[in-house]
Amino acid sequence: SRTRSTEAPFTKMVHKVLELEEKAERLKNQCENLQSEIMGVIEELANEDYKSLLILRYLQDLEWGLICEKLCISKRTAMRWHKDALDEIRIPE
Repeated sequence: SRTRSTEAPFTKMVHKVLELEEKAERLKNQCENLQSEIMGVIEELANEDYKSLLILRYLQDLEWGLICEKLCISKRTAMRWHKDALDEIRIPE
């Protein structure tokens, strides 16, 4: 015969929620660390326009249309700045 558990039925669920909250916190910290690293790389650029474009794109996750509006530039200019900025970036080892 099976022994009946003395734990409340929701105990496993509570433990699972706590595990997931811990995992979410670790992922949030990793994300913040990566964003700091990305910002550090962007800050190395000399061109302020390139910095603004990369921050809007990669840290604020904006779409190209919004980036163009905010920077008052055409999409063609945005694409050129983006390519030029990425060409100048040096990723630390």
